[in-house]
Amino acid sequence: MLVVSSLLAPVHASAEDVPGAPDVLVLSTKIQAGTAPPLQLTRLTPRGEATVVLDALPTGSYHLDAHQATGRWLLTFGELSEGDPLTIAGEAVSNDVTNTLVLGEGDKVVATTQGDRTCTRNKKVCFEQGRGFTPDGAYVFVESMRSTWSTWGRWTFGARPKRVEVVDKKLGAGLAVSPDGKTAAYVAKDGIHVTAWPAQPASAKKKAPKLKATKKAVANPVVLMSELWPIGDRVYYLRREPVEQKLGWYEAYDAGDRKTITLLQAPTEFPMGYDTPVRSTGPRRTAVFTADVGFERRDLYEVAEDGDAPVRLAGDVRQLLDVSDDGRYALLTRRKDPAKGNTIDNPELLVIYDLVDRRDVKVLDVRGTGTVIEGAHFVAAAGGS
Repeated sequence: MLVVSSLLAPVHASAEDVPGAPDVLVLSTKIQAGTAPPLQLTRLTPRGEATVVLDALPTGSYHLDAHQATGRWLLTFGELSEGDPLTIAGEAVSNDVTNTLVLGEGDKVVATTQGDRTCTRNKKVCFEQGRGFTPDGAYVFVESMRSTWSTWGRWTFGARPKRVEVVDKKLGAGLAVSPDGKTAAYVAKDGIHVTAWPAQPASAKKKAPKLKATKKAVANPVVLMSELWPIGDRVYYLRREPVEQKLGWYEAYDAGDRKTITLLQAPTEFPMGYDTPVRSTGPRRTAVFTADVGFERRDLYEVAEDGDAPVRLAGDVRQLLDVSDDGRYALLTRRKDPAKGNTIDNPELLVIYDLVDRRDVKVLDVRGTGTVIEGAHFVAAAGGS
């Protein structure tokens, strides 16, 4: 199933070119008074040229994931009980019982399929979200989430995607996998567990291995306020002190020396950690993360994978969305006027930030007034160019 893409006039962008930067795939909402906010999936070049991949997407639950090297992507969609279906090339591809998976590559849709058949909304809400691709892009992992359990499925990427469960309900909640696909970390009653993530076979015909539990936790943060982010030998997270929960610390458990390292005390009280990722810079061997300093405002930090002294790089960040595979560029969002906050006339902008030179090198105004960025990832240029 293909989608005819349309080339738009360049979005507002700074004039400077960004050498070696990949394209950006962005899911955005445009808030408009009195109407349901239309969503759009768009591919942007670093020069600001925009190609619409999917347009006029209905209101519902969405999650975007992508594999940078291949340009492959996954969009999950949950239709509202009285909402409109997801329509692609004039055909309704969703229903209000199961979630819908849209697999794409470049500007084209490769396949659409119903998600996990056990993740339905018949009695209780169940969502699905992409949890990353295998390093070669051949498989994509999808988490099925209810209020009391989560499982992970491994889907083949292709015209006829197939699902195999690789993580059961005992281990699915709070699970995370390192960017290199070698380490898994999950949360149990006794704390954080770290183990090897099973290597996936090259052929989908071979049996997919399941994640196995470990016997003992390596760390117990008591009040864990974030997802886990395994990178290299470390697992990063945010914890709060257990009494008033006013103070917080950004920490890392290091499997090499079996110690917990405090990287930074949270700059503000009652810091929020969910939806605050820690991203690897790959060959540069650092990790970048953000820390709360106010409503919708965060500072950007970078720390060496074996270090304990984060460096503040930038302020007024709303979201840290991705880092390029070479570790050079971070994909951020920022309000047009950070001090003004969340208003319709203060759109959220995409920012390509140079982690080496420590400066913004491109600011992309995706859709103008009312824009909210729901998700974005670096992807290879369409057609490999």
